[in-house]
Amino acid sequence: MGTEKKKFIRHIRDGQHIEDSFLVKELSRAETRSGKPYLILTLMDRTGELPGRVWENADALLPECDPGRLVFVTGQAQTFRETLQLKINNLK
Repeated sequence: MGTEKKKFIRHIRDGQHIEDSFLVKELSRAETRSGKPYLILTLMDRTGELPGRVWENADALLPECDPGRLVFVTGQAQTFRETLQLKINNLK
């Protein structure tokens, strides 16, 4: 597996599929109105920051998301309430 960065945050656009490494700047755990857990992350690289959400397997992925950790993210960029964010499908 190559470690060369392919997609920098400043180049990410709505609708793009993302598979790349980012630094976790911030992390919090929340719950939907129905009580399902999800994670709220702030991801960053040298070009900026991007909010991200983990909707599935939140508790299982929580230990992988410590702030300061470099994670490989698979997900989809999407605009929500006029803000670009990343819907994270998986990370390691």
